Amino acid sequence: MLLNEIKYVSERYSLTQDRINKFAKASGGYGKIHVDPEHAKNTIFKVTLAHGFHLVAIIEKELNSLYPSRKDGMLEVKFVKPIKVNEEFIICCVPDEHKNLLKVTILNELNEVAVVGTATK
Repeated sequence: MLLNEIKYVSERYSLTQDRINKFAKASGGYGKIHVDPEHAKNTIFKVTLAHGFHLVAIIEKELNSLYPSRKDGMLEVKFVKPIKVNEEFIICCVPDEHKNLLKVTILNELNEVAVVGTATK
């Protein structure tokens, strides 16, 4: 994705351990990589990670705010890189002018692609 193609950039997000824990409680997703900082220290990531579905929920929130009349809510994503606890990230959208679709990307604080996908407007 070229920066000059981006038509929408969200606010900066960052998920604290408390928010990750609350998502785990709401979703039942208690994987140690998400909720156990001591366990995470011994992994290649060294810190806990956000749940993928938590990131999808934030994308949905942004899309619904951007397109209030959005009907079917189709969203397909691929997880490329994890988002770590307290890591800042943004959501970028690029409309496809020939289709009723958006390219959706989460960029981490180093501007690396973490999540990429397609959504309906």
